[in-house]
Amino acid sequence: MGGGLEGARAGRDLKGTVVDQGERAIASARVLAYTATPKRGVSTVCAHCYPDCGKQAITLRDGRFCLSRLDTTLLFRLLVLPPGRLPQFVDKVEPSDAALVVRIKDRPRLDKRLLIRGRVIDPAGNPIVGASVEPIGRMWPGRRSFGHLPVLDPVAISDQYGNFEISTKDTSGGYFLRVTARGFASRMVQNVRVGMGRQRIKLEEGAWVAGRVLRDNEPLTGAVVGICQLDRDAGSFVGGQRLSTDSTGRFNFFNVVPDDEHVVYVETRSVTPYWIPAETLRVMGSGSRMDAGVLRAQTGVALAGHVTLIDGQRLPADARVVLQRFPARDYVVEMIDSSGSFAFRGAPRETCDVSFGVAGYRLVADQRDLDIVPPGVVRLFPDGRSLEVRLEPSRQ
Repeated sequence: MGGGLEGARAGRDLKGTVVDQGERAIASARVLAYTATPKRGVSTVCAHCYPDCGKQAITLRDGRFCLSRLDTTLLFRLLVLPPGRLPQFVDKVEPSDAALVVRIKDRPRLDKRLLIRGRVIDPAGNPIVGASVEPIGRMWPGRRSFGHLPVLDPVAISDQYGNFEISTKDTSGGYFLRVTARGFASRMVQNVRVGMGRQRIKLEEGAWVAGRVLRDNEPLTGAVVGICQLDRDAGSFVGGQRLSTDSTGRFNFFNVVPDDEHVVYVETRSVTPYWIPAETLRVMGSGSRMDAGVLRAQTGVALAGHVTLIDGQRLPADARVVLQRFPARDYVVEMIDSSGSFAFRGAPRETCDVSFGVAGYRLVADQRDLDIVPPGVVRLFPDGRSLEVRLEPSRQ
């Protein structure tokens, strides 16, 4: 898989017990080290590319299990598959001397007429275990809705047969489901109906996208690189990935959504006082290998300014200003000091949006020399000039 993995580290056993809600031991449950992230910093490899990911154990009669010699520099996401019960993730687990206790929820009796039922499979038709299925919206002829949904389960996890169930409160409309699984490209499935039979959802491997980050023709180590779909429509956008460049400045993204336009970018706060222009590319079909080329660091420009509250009040201690790039999913946050001054080091030399986080205040709509666009942000091209910004109470 991805490069950048270091040699074997000192390992420690992760021990624990799986019980039900009545504290009774659950035997024959399968416990997997599903994915991992470093305790500090951003990973140079994908979350399932660590050697310890995939280690598994089966609980004994007393519910005990042991995952042997896990890397102590990582935090693990465990997947627990108890027989006859709902699968469950356990997040941010680290190997330690303290035994972990996993309490499994009982599988409730559900009205099949109010269930979204499905099976997640790979291209060969085999079940995908541990897929997360998240309802994010609904659709009807001519309209869509995202946000609050009439569901009892905010996320479902596919079991050893790839099956999942989501309980709803009514049968109207079709659902948008975001489906993610280790080793596969995420997918948005549209118009999934309630009360129907078990619907098959097929995931693909996705594409591989690689590239390199340089500064003055030398590798830039530790730069945080992201990739995501260019189209952010809520009915198709599945989120993104982010990695840190290795010692050669290289990055490798696996399981990228195929057959779609993507943007590859470097997070400005990871390379300050430099910035790096984003690149867009068309990612081809599943299994393809794409070269994002060389992303080159450039010297940024200073962006400073001053904020005034027109009602004469003092700025709160947590006042902040946010610089955001688009289509890159990149932003930088700086605090506004008590005098109203703020400054960014190495702002990108491209059009950016600047917003101001001051509780109870908003931008004064008509301000000379400021291009103010909805939903109340300043759009600008940083060129070294200072900003003078006025905020008014949001009650007005």
